[in-house]
Amino acid sequence: MAVLTAAPAVGLVVPDVPLEENEILRMESSKNNIELVLLTTPTTPTDRMKSIVSASEGFVYLVSSVGVTGTRIDVSARV
Repeated sequence: MAVLTAAPAVGLVVPDVPLEENEILRMESSKNNIELVLLTTPTTPTDRMKSIVSASEGFVYLVSSVGVTGTRIDVSARV
């Protein structure tokens, strides 16, 4: 976190940490005044999405497409 604070970073996106496993990361981010931005997707169940929104700081990162990145013909109606 010291490197981020020195940068100075104001937010942190960590895509591979599930909501249930980010407590230490959230505490360290908070101690260093860095907002932890959590991710959600159109396929995330509504109750889980609400939990993610409540736990996220600054904003919520919406991963708007399922699968690999690249050109899309359409986007989910839930976006």
